[in-house]
Amino acid sequence: MEKVVQTFLSDNSINEVFQSGFKALHSTESALLRVLNDIFLETDLGKLVALVLLDLRCAFDLVDYSILLSRLESCVGLRGTVLQWFCSYLSNRCFSVCLGHYCSSDVPLECGVPQGSILGPVLFSMYLLPLVSVFLFSSIC
Repeated sequence: MEKVVQTFLSDNSINEVFQSGFKALHSTESALLRVLNDIFLETDLGKLVALVLLDLRCAFDLVDYSILLSRLESCVGLRGTVLQWFCSYLSNRCFSVCLGHYCSSDVPLECGVPQGSILGPVLFSMYLLPLVSVFLFSSIC
């Protein structure tokens, strides 16, 4: 089911335009080449360039479900059954820690996209969509 959803989002161009990771024919290498090319083009024109880098360590763990669902509705346009499916996909998740033969009790997850899943990176990209709008609106990129 995750693969079907990913294909739908891709086929309908519902993606973040600056995203390189987890995207066909893109990689950290292509992202680096894009950034370097943009810097060289601007400095060749005699312009000043500033590079702002964000540390997104543990970012997948910090995605707030209610904000994500709101963005899927407002930014992506998902509604009805599809939005309810995403709500169901994210709800009632829990985790436990196992060490050897010992395991903790299950603890409910209140945030974070499912890691190791097909949709985890896609949902994180959807979560960041408003950031792209800020860049495009302010002509930063």
